[in-house]
Amino acid sequence: MAYREKYEIINKLVEYAKMFHENLENKKVIFFYEDNNKNINYIESMFFSYNFFHLTGLKIKNTENLNPKKFYNKLLINKIKINDFELKNNTTKWKIDILPQILKIDILANQIGEFINSGNLLKTDILVGTTRNSCLGLKFLEKNQIYIPNTILKEDIRKIIIKRNRVIAILKKDVQKDKYEEITYISNNLDIKSFYDYIRRIDKINLEKVLKNNKINLELLNIKNIDKKTEENVK
Repeated sequence: MAYREKYEIINKLVEYAKMFHENLENKKVIFFYEDNNKNINYIESMFFSYNFFHLTGLKIKNTENLNPKKFYNKLLINKIKINDFELKNNTTKWKIDILPQILKIDILANQIGEFINSGNLLKTDILVGTTRNSCLGLKFLEKNQIYIPNTILKEDIRKIIIKRNRVIAILKKDVQKDKYEEITYISNNLDIKSFYDYIRRIDKINLEKVLKNNKINLELLNIKNIDKKTEENVK
């Protein structure tokens, strides 16, 4: 690869690493989705600093002195050198091209489903993304009971998942916080009443602050079963 091309990649990745740091690093993100029968479910994901490298499609050349976390930290201070990495394969360039969209997955994702792994060497469990050829792969960590990002794909998500489910809402929080308070995405045609009835039973969500922070009007939603304490605290 020509030096000029590698310098261009470094410049892009320095910018994208800062985006990851500001938007996703040390965050937990819940994707709520709805199947064809209107049943609501969710998966929870976590984004560590070292996950960024796995989204780039690059290969570290000197593994004795550099690892994914160190690579990411060097990007944040613009200290990566052209001899630190190489392209893993021919997918690297388009991964870098769609990375800016992936880094906004908490506001752009509208579909989710189980990955069709038909003899593919790619090992990921769930894909979340859009129909605009940008998908984030999430791998389930049995030990932590949570999903982490491990790849990105430039594909129409409808063609590579077993069953398509519509993302209806996304919540995000810092890992050190106990409960979710911020909604980053909500579907336009979401049945808010059904969604409220579902999330009020989830202990990891601070329902009062979710309603208040996102200016959800209780009268407009015609929520009659809300308890008095929650109603008073939301006002």
